[in-house]
Amino acid sequence: MLGPNQKPCPDCGRPMHRQSRRCRACYLRQHERPNSYAMRRCPTCGKTFRVHKSHFDRGQGIYCSRSCARSGSPTRKKTRQLVSCDMCGNHFEKHLSEIRKNVGDKHFCSPECWHAFNQGENHAEWTGGNTPERQAFYSSRQWKEVVPKVWRRDCANCQRCGVRKGDYGGSFHIHHIVSFAVEVLRSELPNLVLLCEECHRWVHSNEYINQDLIRDAHAVVA
Repeated sequence: MLGPNQKPCPDCGRPMHRQSRRCRACYLRQHERPNSYAMRRCPTCGKTFRVHKSHFDRGQGIYCSRSCARSGSPTRKKTRQLVSCDMCGNHFEKHLSEIRKNVGDKHFCSPECWHAFNQGENHAEWTGGNTPERQAFYSSRQWKEVVPKVWRRDCANCQRCGVRKGDYGGSFHIHHIVSFAVEVLRSELPNLVLLCEECHRWVHSNEYINQDLIRDAHAVVA
């Protein structure tokens, strides 16, 4: 079936571009010069293939394909490294560019292993779980009194991206700048900031570098 920019080849009837006089297969068949080619055997896979003689003068035409050339060249730099999956222990090859971009020193052979490992305490947003202590605090009078103060002070806007509550489809969270573990600062207004759900997830991730919305609890206690 012909496409919008195609017409049939006058020799074989196969589709070709409208600006061509005949398809490429028919053109090569009519203009082919067999004496300009030679047969060569691939040193990697042993396959016999045809190479133009002009390639010999340039030192080309040694391998039958790009994959054979990459695996057979002794001077080609190795771009993969053997690593071990931190979840299942399987050994696999990982591209060096992926290792350079890797956050942390963990390696996983599949998304399933990554997901299984990043649960509980290994998760980037792990804060100790929904313990009875947390449940009691978030139900306390002091927390219920400070929540509307945070919303009024921050004008119902995310303090990282600036999105307003009415323009955002997700939920908003009140984030503790100093960790919840520091009991004396849990309900202190300067330690609380309003964030949208996406920004709250971002500041607790390994990709958050600025750390202006997170302070070290140990330094504060010291």
